[in-house]
Amino acid sequence: MNKAFLVSLMAVFVTVIAMTSVMAANTLNVSNVAMTVNGIELSSSDIAAGFAGETIPIKVVFTAGETASDARIKAEVTGFKDDISGKTERFKMLSGSTYSRTFSLTLPADIDLSEDYSLKVTIYTQDKEFEQNYKLRVQRDSYNVELLSIDSDNEVEAGSQLALDIVLKNRGYERLDDLFVIARIPELGVEKRAYFEDLTPKDENVDNAKDDSSERRMFLSIPQNAEEGVYQVEVTAYNSDTETTASKAISVTGTKAISNIIAPVLTKEISAGETKTYEMVLINRGKTMGVYEIAVESADNLVVVPQESIVTVPADSSKTVKIDVTAGDKKGTYSFAINVNSDGKNIKKQTFTANVVGNSTVSSFGNVTVLTVVLGIVFVVLLIVLIILLTRKPSKESLEESYY
Repeated sequence: MNKAFLVSLMAVFVTVIAMTSVMAANTLNVSNVAMTVNGIELSSSDIAAGFAGETIPIKVVFTAGETASDARIKAEVTGFKDDISGKTERFKMLSGSTYSRTFSLTLPADIDLSEDYSLKVTIYTQDKEFEQNYKLRVQRDSYNVELLSIDSDNEVEAGSQLALDIVLKNRGYERLDDLFVIARIPELGVEKRAYFEDLTPKDENVDNAKDDSSERRMFLSIPQNAEEGVYQVEVTAYNSDTETTASKAISVTGTKAISNIIAPVLTKEISAGETKTYEMVLINRGKTMGVYEIAVESADNLVVVPQESIVTVPADSSKTVKIDVTAGDKKGTYSFAINVNSDGKNIKKQTFTANVVGNSTVSSFGNVTVLTVVLGIVFVVLLIVLIILLTRKPSKESLEESYY
């Protein structure tokens, strides 16, 4: 063995010793480290089990071999595309004390049937750390269907159909047979069911293969009389083994039948006993036909009668409503109101005024006119005169003269 080789060997040995010393200097002095996952204490050779998407509790117990400030414990799942980690708050570590700290990690939801990961635990301060690795296997629940997507328009008109594009995916370990989907809007009382067939845990690459996902389009009929507003569409996917529900908000529009009421003339002058016609225009700017009830509030000294008590106004059009008003025999200013109702709710209340003027064409005898009374009196007088003339006897002198 030559001298140069011995020198090189000695240099390597010194370097290794130096690196070991540096590593030892940077290693946090802890002992009796114990790792518990889901209540099960693990050794370095054990495989911890977890299920996709679940949140697992992790407890780390250790004994401090030195005193240090700002100590922390961190756990992380490595081997997955996204960072999954959690850590404790900082704490003062005192030599000789045994610590137990608990926190949690949420496992990935999007995995194959089962996948193996590394669960790394690190106890560290500002300049030192201790690291230990454990094995973690994440697997799917046996039966789990996911509503991967619910797509639809955010706004729909009353009286039309809402199209729902629904995508299901099998997130379970086992096959899902005979899947159904029910879509409903509870507040409107509408519901539809569709069959989504079977879903396998993963796509099959064989003839007549089944897929792990399925898409269908469903239609919900929005009632024509649905009120404007925001509603929740509930979608439930289920079979005999599993069930899941998701919801989506939609806005129903186009149900406001009357956007305005126009009354060209609000006040008219009416003679006592006279009848005049008032008009009001119903304007429907909605996209569905409106059906309205015309109701009259009672008015003093006026008889108010709408020519139509039920009025239909086609979508995006208008209609004139006529109201006949007959004045009584009392002079003065009187008001009356017309209520426009739809679906049991008041759309608008319109007030009109009638100025009752002039002599009444109605006598105190009710419906007998003054002319009728005058003619009656004349008839009675003539009748009395006729009776007198007929009952009067001719004189004797007049009879004798008639013989000559």
